[in-house]
Formats: sequence, structure tokens, C-alpha cells
Amino acid sequence: MNNTEIDFNGQKFELTFYDDFNGTELDKSKFDHCPEWERQTHMKRHGWWRDECSYVRDGNLVIECKKGSDGKLISGGVRTKAQDFSKVMFEQAQGLYEIKFKCDEADGLWWAFWSEGITGEDGPFDGTAQDGAEVDFFEILPNKWFA
Repeated sequence: MNNTEIDFNGQKFELTFYDDFNGTELDKSKFDHCPEWERQTHMKRHGWWRDECSYVRDGNLVIECKKGSDGKLISGGVRTKAQDFSKVMFEQAQGLYEIKFKCDEADGLWWAFWSEGITGEDGPFDGTAQDGAEVDFFEILPNKWFA
């Protein structure tokens, strides 16, 4: 993308982050997979992230939801934070965020696009709004469609 300024309804925004997912692999200077762990303990069969479920194909980031070989429902997830929490590739508190997406309508699938604060420089999340806060741009929960 060549433009560094975007006009949105008469407001000017400077382009600070962009990925068109060219190539065959995730650009690790921008994104990493989410940790391979259970996302939500109260949904025993719906919240497992697996690296195999997020990949680049034909200029798109593909995030799959499927049943794993162990019978659990698994999905992909990517973020601008290293999988091992060692670094942050991008973060921004304010601005215009845009995503183009397509998802299948099916029971039990869960999609989200959000911004999350990073952990403090000296340690893990401390539970405050400034350390680990999450803002959902859209979230589609199992059996509940809203954006």
C-alpha cells in the first residue's frame, strides 16, 4: 500500500500499520499466533487456540474453527504480541481501525477483533485497566451474532 494518509468521512488518519498478507506465512515482524491454550474455562469444548488453525493463503489471513483430532473445538488466533509474551510488534491507543473479514455462520464458532493492552515492563498483568485492558471492535460469540 502506497498511501500513508487515509481520508475517512473528512477526517485524515496517518497509516501506522498495514498487512495485505502476501506470501505464504504470517509476517512474524507484525503478527504471531496466540498461545496454544484454552481460551475460556467455562466453555470446555469451545475455546482452544491452535497454531494450525491460522495461516496465510491467497493474500488472506485464514482463521479456521474446526474439531481437533481429540474431539475439542479448536480455532486459530493471531495478535501483534509474541506468542511467548516477549515482545509487542504493534500497539496503538487511538485511531481508525479497519478489517475486512468473512466468516461462516455456524453454531459454536467464536470470532473477535480486539485491541488489548500489553503486560507491564516488569511483570505480568496486574488487573488494572491500564495493564491488560481489552477493547472489542467486534465479537461474534457461539449462537449469538452481533457486531
